[in-house]
Amino acid sequence: MNIDDQVRKLLLDIEDKFNVTLYLASIHGKRWEFISGTRTREIPLSQPFRISISEEMGLVIYGWYELDDTKKREIESLISDIRHG
Repeated sequence: MNIDDQVRKLLLDIEDKFNVTLYLASIHGKRWEFISGTRTREIPLSQPFRISISEEMGLVIYGWYELDDTKKREIESLISDIRHG
């Protein structure tokens, strides 16, 4: 499964702007399996937050709980753009 270049750029922009780490995941029931990260990084020790993009795909976000509510809403809005493509 490939991430198209436009989505990858958006994810990189989110990481840079909000200082979070994102991993694209494949969803299998309750199990989320990493497909790829946007960059080669170690997995942070902070608690992850998961947002589904579709029934089959989602994003795992590290650094989410350190963000204020305004930044969280902004990220959710950007991710909504991915959902509605």
